[in-house]
Amino acid sequence: MVLAPKPRNRACLVDEGSAGQDAMSVNETGGDVTRRRVVGVRVAGLLGLAAACVLASSAQAETRFVVEGRGFGHGVGLSQYGARGAALQGWDAPRILAWYYRGSRLETLPTTTVRVLIADARGQVRAVFSGPGAVVDPATGTRTELTAGVSYRLRPSTSGVNVLAPDDSVVVAGPAILRLSPATSPGLSLDGRRFRGDMEIRNDRGALDAINVLDLEDYLPGVLPGEMPSSWGNDTPAALRAQAVAARSYALAKRTTGSSFDLYSDTRSQVYGGFDSEDVRATAAVRATAGQILTCNGKLLTTYFFSTSGGQTENVEHGLGGAASPCLVGVPDPFDSVSPLHVWPDPVTYTAAELGQRLGLGSPVTAADVAKRGVSPRVITLR
Repeated sequence: MVLAPKPRNRACLVDEGSAGQDAMSVNETGGDVTRRRVVGVRVAGLLGLAAACVLASSAQAETRFVVEGRGFGHGVGLSQYGARGAALQGWDAPRILAWYYRGSRLETLPTTTVRVLIADARGQVRAVFSGPGAVVDPATGTRTELTAGVSYRLRPSTSGVNVLAPDDSVVVAGPAILRLSPATSPGLSLDGRRFRGDMEIRNDRGALDAINVLDLEDYLPGVLPGEMPSSWGNDTPAALRAQAVAARSYALAKRTTGSSFDLYSDTRSQVYGGFDSEDVRATAAVRATAGQILTCNGKLLTTYFFSTSGGQTENVEHGLGGAASPCLVGVPDPFDSVSPLHVWPDPVTYTAAELGQRLGLGSPVTAADVAKRGVSPRVITLR
């Protein structure tokens, strides 16, 4: 359908799929309708445009394009509001996961250690042990006990890492890699944030990197509250458990290779806030699903997840690009109706000039033609 100015006419192209922002989780979107606007979209691969209409009251009236739509997120994999809606209907976590990741298999892996980049290229970091703790040289095993409650500064030296006491005296003149190892977990604070496990400090070309080394099952409680509201554990614990499995699988699938760390602590992997971001309801979901991951055709599945589908999820090749996957295909999502963005509450209107500016065309838009849709059927390409 071509959208062109017509007197007293309104032509709409409604997208039943997601709105196409890059946000991965409910907490990133927060159900905040003020962030639903189409911003920075492109003519080719127009993921953010959910619907378009032309309004003109007369042949002389200014053309206006009205963007309407459903959902929020890239649209691939688990719809988090959908998981909540399904849990409200009594579905358990395995059934929810099987619905959104078609053909996947739920398996259990043994415990594993992950390395999470907490800080990089720092001139110094501050460390405080809440109880017994030591600085360890990983190469030799040499340990230097530090005093609990004292704020130590770690700075790069010419060839390694120095640990300084509050009076600036050097407590440890270490090699390029040191490990801060508390006796209890969580027993370490780095720059005011508490973490479980150990903290590896590396001198990387004259600046410090801090890498949290801990069990995957201790990492996930610091992730889950940043990806799905922990309050959902009050009435839909199955949704949190489904999210825990998805987060665990995603972490393992997105591990970096050939690096000193496995995961970032931001949206390049998953948002990880350490011990201070944990919530007992999210932690319970992690413990209830300990070790559980999803595979597809015998391989670990990259379990993408997002906020709101608008009633239909999308194939991975349309929502995120890349190769198609039999376990990441669009599925009906009636459970998602509990989301405040299941259907956008208000349309967004642009003049022809405003839309042309948004799209970087250098001139007003005179007509719009949807050239390609996904299965949702979100707008993939707009000409």
